[in-house]
Amino acid sequence: MLVFVNQGYFQVAALTFVSLGYIIYLIKTKPFEDPKINTLEIFNEYMIMACCYHLLYFTEASKDVETKY
Repeated sequence: MLVFVNQGYFQVAALTFVSLGYIIYLIKTKPFEDPKINTLEIFNEYMIMACCYHLLYFTEASKDVETKY
């Protein structure tokens, strides 16, 4: 997405959806033997997705943040 799409909104949205898909995969399959590692991996991916949601405020899709350059 970073190479082929030049719009930041679509890049962040794609990263959010990929992260959501990975969370769903982790919850359904539980790929690690240790339940604590499964929980930690789900938490890590959730935090990445939360950061992506916050990144959306700094793309051109948000009209509230304007640069005066």
